Amino acid sequence: MRGEIDFKFGRNSKGQFVKGSSGFKGKHTQETKDLLSKNNLGKKPWNIGLTKETNDSVKKQSEWLKLNHPLRGKAPWNKDRSMSEESKIKESISKTGVPAKYFKMTKYDHIKNLISKRKMNSSEKKVYDFTKKRQLPLIYTGNGLFWITGNVDTKTGNHEIFNPDFINVDKNKIVEVYSRWHTTIESNKKRDARREEVYKNNGYELLIVWDNEIKKNPEIELNKIEEYVR
Repeated sequence: MRGEIDFKFGRNSKGQFVKGSSGFKGKHTQETKDLLSKNNLGKKPWNIGLTKETNDSVKKQSEWLKLNHPLRGKAPWNKDRSMSEESKIKESISKTGVPAKYFKMTKYDHIKNLISKRKMNSSEKKVYDFTKKRQLPLIYTGNGLFWITGNVDTKTGNHEIFNPDFINVDKNKIVEVYSRWHTTIESNKKRDARREEVYKNNGYELLIVWDNEIKKNPEIELNKIEEYVR
């Protein structure tokens, strides 16, 4: 599209726009593109740091675009249109790098897939190493290994799902490692309240340990976990 626009201002050897000359209107070959890329490698754009208030060439280009931009006066293509649930998932997935093959999965499948790729944070790693060292009956499930379901979401028809950090399946005991984000964001506080309710309704006990406390007093917090699961 850009190759078809005649800006009416061509650049001279100093990179300044000169009135009367026109920009390139055709399409570059791949060979030309490669050559341009090679020649411009490491070079800074001519207009870096310049604004229309400080540079006449930038000002002229800005003024011309205001009047002649090909999209001027046209309504956005998506005006008065809302995204479908599938499109929302696609956009979300595209930002997280999840492969395209997951495009058609449900929101909850999407969440499960993302969590399966999650790595332990430093506090969870301390708890994990401690459970191994003391041979505690706790399994790390924060990577999506184990899920507990709640009620059906009336909007989507899917069940609520929660993924505990650590669990003792035999004794129905869960250990969650919370951070400050669990107390500073209102949506997180509501979600955690619902999480705790779902755990209780499914017959699970819950112990919450805080990552800042693990960092400050690891021995106290880790011993608290050992007493809880023994």
